[in-house]
Amino acid sequence: MIVRAVFWIAVVGVLMPHEPDLGLGRPGAVTSLLPAPAAAWIDNAVGAPRAACDAHAEGCTTALTMVDTL
Repeated sequence: MIVRAVFWIAVVGVLMPHEPDLGLGRPGAVTSLLPAPAAAWIDNAVGAPRAACDAHAEGCTTALTMVDTL
């Protein structure tokens, strides 16, 4: 009986996923899928959001309005 229990614990341990999928994805995976200019623009916008909003004021106000409605 102990051998059977150890066997099934081993089977479950092998078949069980190692990381839970929380639906968040990997943080760096999105930029690896984008072309280099788009990834560079996103890095600049995240690094300096004020400069990105100064350059694209209409887009920032639209995005903030959408976030406010949620």
